[in-house]
Amino acid sequence: MNRTTKNAESVAPTAVPDRTSLYWLALGAIVGIGLGCFTVAGWIGADRLPDTVIARVNDTDIRLLEYQRALRMFASEKRDPVTDHDRAMVLERMVEEELLVQHGVASGLVRGDRGVRTTVIQSVLTGLMVELEAEVKDVAGEKKSTEPVVARSAGEIAGAADTTHDALLREYLGQLRDAASIRWVEGGSGR
Repeated sequence: MNRTTKNAESVAPTAVPDRTSLYWLALGAIVGIGLGCFTVAGWIGADRLPDTVIARVNDTDIRLLEYQRALRMFASEKRDPVTDHDRAMVLERMVEEELLVQHGVASGLVRGDRGVRTTVIQSVLTGLMVELEAEVKDVAGEKKSTEPVVARSAGEIAGAADTTHDALLREYLGQLRDAASIRWVEGGSGR
């Protein structure tokens, strides 16, 4: 009898820690399930694109406005109304174009191919010039309302616009230079 009492006594103290372990195990499982639900909910929300984006290619957005512009250009060249198939085709072409651009950038084409580099620089400069012309027109419009109008020749106006463009372009390049990390070889500008 003495032996059975000892066995019962030895089992009883270990039963209490087992309940505590089960409690912690259950609590851990509940927390894990809860965190899993939050993670899944986050993934579901992350798949949704903003209203201004029609597609996303690797981390680059294709904006809805760009798609609508491309669709209008497509429609202007087509005699029949635009169909759902046409819309899908236009979007697919835009996705393919973005994939090609990303491949060109990743493969170093912009840096390595002089022709591509020149085309990109010309395109950027053209875009800047359009923006600068809009700013010049805004500035000229503001001056007209506050200063007396002075008659000038077309050459003087064009010269002033070129000077303004050059100054604004230099200012913009200065901003880009300030934001960039540029390292020079010893001696300054080359070997």
